[in-house]
Amino acid sequence: MSIDPKKISDQSTLSVDIPGNLTIIPDNDAILSLNRALRAENEQLRKEKCEVESKCGEEIRTLKAQLRDENQQCLKAEKSAKEEKESAVKERKEKKELKIQIQNSEELEKRLIEKQKEKKKAEFDLRQEIADKLEQQERAQKLDQNNQEEIHLNAIAQQMNFLSII
Repeated sequence: MSIDPKKISDQSTLSVDIPGNLTIIPDNDAILSLNRALRAENEQLRKEKCEVESKCGEEIRTLKAQLRDENQQCLKAEKSAKEEKESAVKERKEKKELKIQIQNSEELEKRLIEKQKEKKKAEFDLRQEIADKLEQQERAQKLDQNNQEEIHLNAIAQQMNFLSII
């Protein structure tokens, strides 16, 4: 919305002929009219400038708020990612420890089974040894009893021989 000063000056100007030069002198009403138009345009431009500055200021505040929100979201996301990573590392470590514990438990179970087998074999061998010793003891008792009976029979036979000799 600009006012062309040439249009106004063309309408209300007074031409004065000075020898060798043509000078245009605007009249007072034209100057006042031009001045009012320029002031109105200046005021309109000032208002537009204020509106633009206000609008830009509001946009800047909005953009700063958005940037602040995005930065906070980014920080939260980074923190969350860090926590997730730490959690994953911790979980892997726990799984590794659990795997080691399971392997140790399996090894212990294998050794326990082996020890139980050894114990059963030892118990079997011990029962067999006890049975063999009992059998040997019974044979020894039978032999001893047979020997005692034989000694007794020999003694009776000798007495009978002795008595028959007498």
